[in-house]
Amino acid sequence: MAITVSFVLIAAASLTGAGVANADTEATNDEITSQEIGEALFAVKNATGLIEEVVTAGTNSNSAAVTRTLTGDVVSIPKNPFNDITIISKDQTKITISLPGVNNIRDTNILADGTVTYPANTGTANAAIPTATGVQLLTTIANPKASQRFDYRVGLPTGYHLALTVAGGAQVTDSYGQAVATVSPAWAADSMGKPVSTHYEVIDSTLTQVINHTSEKFSYPIVADPNWVQQSIAVTAGIAAGTAAVVAFKLPPSVGWAIGGCVQGALSAMFDGQDFWGTLNRCVSGVFTGLLGKNFSNWLTRFLGSRGIST
Repeated sequence: MAITVSFVLIAAASLTGAGVANADTEATNDEITSQEIGEALFAVKNATGLIEEVVTAGTNSNSAAVTRTLTGDVVSIPKNPFNDITIISKDQTKITISLPGVNNIRDTNILADGTVTYPANTGTANAAIPTATGVQLLTTIANPKASQRFDYRVGLPTGYHLALTVAGGAQVTDSYGQAVATVSPAWAADSMGKPVSTHYEVIDSTLTQVINHTSEKFSYPIVADPNWVQQSIAVTAGIAAGTAAVVAFKLPPSVGWAIGGCVQGALSAMFDGQDFWGTLNRCVSGVFTGLLGKNFSNWLTRFLGSRGIST
């Protein structure tokens, strides 16, 4: 049960059919229309395959697109660009993401395929695609003189933190220090596949991707695609329960991992409206009959309760 959010930065120096451009033949028009955004995304999709398919989505009074992912999580893409994209998992974990450069967005339009576009006239514009696993966020850059920094303000539950990882990505941890969302290491490439220097910066709960697309000559469009994966409460609670059970019941680590998997599966079933204890007992008793005893259920109830989970 995971949500994937892709941040894709597309630097399209020529959006009107003039073909691939580079820093020596840059376009100077900062106006980017919805049609031009669509043309840029279509071109990059054909060239790289990195643009995801739009899933069927509905709308409501506040959202240009509302979709339920394959795992039942709900993604809402706003009509008003000053509002945030909202992602709520079935276990009610909520993450919000702001669009970069919202003060420069002129309006909101929905393309025929369901892509939500936010045209602008300052050299960059945004688009959002509802997908089967979450949402893909795209920024179109009109020319090499455009911004190299793109800020995504991430709204997190109380006690959650956003930080960089040693591998070059980022992650969100909950109040217990468990990772609940990860962002893959930053990467970028131009239309010819040439790598473009890029990295993340984090200040408080703002994730900034820096694209050094003027550091040398590149063929536009440039695409950068870090993936944001939200892990469910079921995953993090299951891992934590298995680890704690090893200590509490003096179990081998391998048994603790297996128990954690059973707890995760039972929580996922509960979030789907099924019976937690029935699912857990079928999993645990099949492998660990007589190993845990009656105290396990009482211990697990208290453990999950301490994490705000009622079974």
